[in-house]
Amino acid sequence: DDLDFSNILKSAIQAELPDVEVTATDDGYEGLMLIGELKPQLVILDIKMPKLDGFQVLELLRGRKAEQELKVLVITGYLDPDTKQQLAKTIADNWMDKLTDIDVMIRTIVAYVRSERPLLQDHSNT
Repeated sequence: DDLDFSNILKSAIQAELPDVEVTATDDGYEGLMLIGELKPQLVILDIKMPKLDGFQVLELLRGRKAEQELKVLVITGYLDPDTKQQLAKTIADNWMDKLTDIDVMIRTIVAYVRSERPLLQDHSNT
């Protein structure tokens, strides 16, 4: 739901992983369609989005995650204890607050793309 944040994150990912294709949308429905079309290895998802919110997208991705190697990282500005508890019941592999240092976000994303163990697991307060 935050185009400026998306553009900053996209630029940072492309700078660190220049051979990786990065596609962005601010709409949950369009994002779901792009995931089906592009079959990405990593989905970075917000919670608050128009048409379909992040929880709806996570639920609709449940079957696909079983069929393909798909990692889901939620980055949101709404990471309160209730949201963390809800996320723990989804297929999300990890989540972090939008206020997390951009370098930490990028290192986590790079680890997922390179199929390494991610550096940050924010499941501690669930």
